[in-house]
Amino acid sequence: GDRPEVRVTAKSAKTGRVTIKVFAASGSVVAKLVDRDVGANEEVEAIWDLKNESGDSVANGFYVVRVVMVGTRRDIPVILRR
Repeated sequence: GDRPEVRVTAKSAKTGRVTIKVFAASGSVVAKLVDRDVGANEEVEAIWDLKNESGDSVANGFYVVRVVMVGTRRDIPVILRR
């Protein structure tokens, strides 16, 4: 069947590094999805499989997917209920 996941796309206006990380409500890093250099106007897609860095499924609750690009930061709230 369908595996639950969170999909995030971002487009960098400038050339530079893009990082996409998942944070717990406590502020700790749950998963690192993207950390690489991109070109201007390059689209980046990140898929979070709802697991932490150790490969374990995370608990239900509130998370933030943080997209950091050159000069910008976007926080996407995610509430897991499954």
